[in-house]
Amino acid sequence: MLAFYETGKGVVATAEVASTPERKQIPGVNESERFPWAFKVKNVNYFFDAPVVIDATLRARLNKFRDRDPQSPWAWFVQGTKIVDAHDFALLTGGRYPVQDDA
Repeated sequence: MLAFYETGKGVVATAEVASTPERKQIPGVNESERFPWAFKVKNVNYFFDAPVVIDATLRARLNKFRDRDPQSPWAWFVQGTKIVDAHDFALLTGGRYPVQDDA
């Protein structure tokens, strides 16, 4: 499962990976040479109207922030791809799409 973060908004969508990654250019992608890998997704769910805000209160509950100050800078968490456990994924998606740890 994937979760998508929109800067300044929060987590706004989820999807499942539906193919293996392929090295190719995607038409319409700016600076596509910086993003050479593409894959298909399925079961896409959007919740732009009710994003999950990643505020200090939520960060304090995330396993990924264990041993970190939830008030400190956290751009490292949303800049790029991160693996999170099922607990964190459920929190980051507002409990909409709980997953199993082995998913």
